[in-house]
Amino acid sequence: MDMETLVNGAVGNLPPQNDATPSLPGPTPPNDRPNSPPSGSGESNRTLIGSLSDRNNREFRQRFLRMDETHPKACLIARWAEAWIKAAATNDKESKGRWVVFAGRTGCGKTHALRASYEFLRAVSGQLWPQYHSGPVNVGCYRWSRIVSHGPLSWNDIEEEARRCRILLLDDVGSEVDKFRSGEPAERLRSLLEIAAPKWLMMTTNILRKDFGKAFDARVQSSLERAQCLDLGDAEDYRTKVNA
Repeated sequence: MDMETLVNGAVGNLPPQNDATPSLPGPTPPNDRPNSPPSGSGESNRTLIGSLSDRNNREFRQRFLRMDETHPKACLIARWAEAWIKAAATNDKESKGRWVVFAGRTGCGKTHALRASYEFLRAVSGQLWPQYHSGPVNVGCYRWSRIVSHGPLSWNDIEEEARRCRILLLDDVGSEVDKFRSGEPAERLRSLLEIAAPKWLMMTTNILRKDFGKAFDARVQSSLERAQCLDLGDAEDYRTKVNA
């Protein structure tokens, strides 16, 4: 089955919200991109398991997300990631929201899901235009804790790259050294969120949904209100397992 057949019939809405909130991400220069888990050859990616119109396909998740779904929270993360991947890939106009945020403590599996999502979308991006998107589908992924300290020139490059992307992923927002209510980190986060406003965004943060008001300034918090937020505050630190 070819890619066109598999992606035909875009997915619908994101899974039911655990805690509604919005968010967005930005892209990553090569040295700052998270290390992504291997996703197989380009040819195997073209021969996808199941259709992208099927929003609850365990075979798809096992192949491309590879999370240990014996853990209920890992299963929930994987299902949310699957739905967002398919909505972003097919530019689904009926989706409830273009932004999804995974908010939880270290070790609950959110970064693993983001990296796997990035790897999959990057692999198939060349096959999504012109059927689903009106232009080339550039996918950007940034790890916030690495890019926030870049100098002005490097930061300008990051912003320009983000503007060229249609799909953005932003990992690790909320490092304890960051100051989001004032100063340059807060301004840079606001800038990336503004750039991501019309785009598809996946973001991970170690700041729980209930603490957004304490951690972020008013404009960042307001931007995040447009996202679907999966709050993982009660998830155990099981260090996501990858299926062999």
